[in-house]
Amino acid sequence: MSLLFLDDGSPASDSSTDLFFALWDGSGHPQFDSPPVLDLVIRSYRIARGTLDDWMTWASRVGSTEPALCWPSDHRWFLASDVDPHWAGVGAAEPDIRALASDSVLHVEAADPTREYPSYGG
Repeated sequence: MSLLFLDDGSPASDSSTDLFFALWDGSGHPQFDSPPVLDLVIRSYRIARGTLDDWMTWASRVGSTEPALCWPSDHRWFLASDVDPHWAGVGAAEPDIRALASDSVLHVEAADPTREYPSYGG
């Protein structure tokens, strides 16, 4: 999902886009000398910085899963995924979300806190 979004979507089409990555501390990413800098309710993350090219080649270069959170330095959009690779949450401007929703390759669901979200086999 992240590769489709970043490679195909207008929010991040420039390979030199300056990005921040949040790497889940428990997913086997290379060890960092510093402690996690982003502590959320049930997970801790390490923050890294790079480009869209770094994001797209992360798993093959580093040999671990992709970063769980990603956003550009201008904060124009935000991408979140979890250990379940069948979904990703995307926050962006309305036109960018509409562009993703109109893509025939993607299945896009609007966030609705009153609804149960799709799951495997669902």
